[in-house]
Amino acid sequence: MENLNLEYGSSNHDPELSCMHLTCKGYLTYDELVGITEYSYNIIVHHSLGKCLINLRQMSVYPEGAVNYLRNTWYPKIAAAGINYVAIVEPEDLFGKISMQVTHEGENVHKLKKSYFTDEESAKAWLNECM
Repeated sequence: MENLNLEYGSSNHDPELSCMHLTCKGYLTYDELVGITEYSYNIIVHHSLGKCLINLRQMSVYPEGAVNYLRNTWYPKIAAAGINYVAIVEPEDLFGKISMQVTHEGENVHKLKKSYFTDEESAKAWLNECM
């Protein structure tokens, strides 16, 4: 399966870490967010992955409807597909960070083991220790 590289983000298989690597940049529309996360799900299934790295460092706020979609559709799908560990690189943008916290924090969404980082290197180091 090919990697996806778009202006607003990318979704790749990282064979070194044996993980799905999703990057989002700027402000994504709802359709863009759904499209890139669904592609990421397909990478997870295709490669039978148990870890993912989500880099939101350059992302703005989530679009309307994203919280519901991510919590109620995408997270259950990736958990059912075998994802156990999720490393999230937090947005630099304050509003992006708040938007991310509302979406990803709080209850332990679908029993995924998540950890938050300010840089991708630390997130990769953590994932490298998982499993």
